[in-house]
Amino acid sequence: MLCINERLNFTIILMAYLLLITPFTYFLGSIFDDTQFLYNYKDIICLLLLIPILLNLKCNITLILLVIYFICISLYALIISRTNIDILFYLLSVREFTLFPLTYTLIGYYLSIDNPKKFYKFIYAFLGICFVLTVLYIFIYPDDSFSRALRLRSFWDREHECAIIGGLLFIIFYINKINLFFKLPMLFTSASLIFLSGSRCVIFGVIFVVTLIELKNKNWLRFLFIVLSCAGIIALFPYTSRANRTLAYNLNFRIEQYTLAKESLIQSKLIGIGADKYGKVGNYIKEYKFNNKATTTMDSSIIKYTLNYGIFYIVPFICFLLLTLFMFVFSPVKETQIYSIIIFSIIIGLVTSKMGAYPLNLIFYTCIGFISGKIKIINSQGASYNV
Repeated sequence: MLCINERLNFTIILMAYLLLITPFTYFLGSIFDDTQFLYNYKDIICLLLLIPILLNLKCNITLILLVIYFICISLYALIISRTNIDILFYLLSVREFTLFPLTYTLIGYYLSIDNPKKFYKFIYAFLGICFVLTVLYIFIYPDDSFSRALRLRSFWDREHECAIIGGLLFIIFYINKINLFFKLPMLFTSASLIFLSGSRCVIFGVIFVVTLIELKNKNWLRFLFIVLSCAGIIALFPYTSRANRTLAYNLNFRIEQYTLAKESLIQSKLIGIGADKYGKVGNYIKEYKFNNKATTTMDSSIIKYTLNYGIFYIVPFICFLLLTLFMFVFSPVKETQIYSIIIFSIIIGLVTSKMGAYPLNLIFYTCIGFISGKIKIINSQGASYNV
């Protein structure tokens, strides 16, 4: 019989391979109308394989604290909702902010702790599959690959997902030193996915991360080039996609949402309002109203979680952000891409709801798992301990 560690390693590898198939389920679901149920494939994998991973959890204090945090914050949301809780939206919040983050974080940790190459291979393979399927769908169904607003989305539900895949690939290819005859076409293709999708947050997310990389490397010539490129993109943005959208498009609506969140959070005395007050599931729409403002969604994952969970989300998040920036500055070249991906994901999460949605959540939380294996405490005698 396999020992506990061998069974755990087998479970993690199996789970990783099963998750690599998930882009195919979305690809097929967009082609055949009667295969929409395939979208639930990843939920089933996470539910079936999360328990054995938790039962065989290695003694890493950082990882244990993350597990406790994800579980406790879902219970906290249940407590502050008190009476008349909407079970459907509460369960969806548990799915979004506990099930997926916890599962992906554990996978990222176990893939990286013994042999980081496994982790990098997983990230590269997942993004590679997403990229190939995205481009393949564009060639097969060119007309259906654009939304009604003429923004590229390929087989994804929204335009942002297509742009996010392009943005993540652009960052990885930009950082890694590979053959230019392969690197340049991939950078061009990745950038094309971003611009054709017309995603402002992805464009500036990539620019911000690339700027940080060159500042870290103290490459002032490239930094100047990026600044000039940014100015050109701002000037030419309405012409970079078929949608002809301006940078200020829909900005007032987002500001109204954020104002609603701020006023509600102050009213709740920073403890949050719970995770069941608004949302949209199929034809079931629940609207949240406060001070003559209303919304069914929150176009920012970070503001949404802050409104829902209050200081118990935003304080740990700020600490995590500062830690990520610190590790980014002092990380070796190979690991820079991991911290770059996390920073990019946070930027996307600031102005869209995609940080908690597939496929970005899978990449984001597996990278958090990677980081959890890197954090150490050094005592006065110089011995180090995993935290």
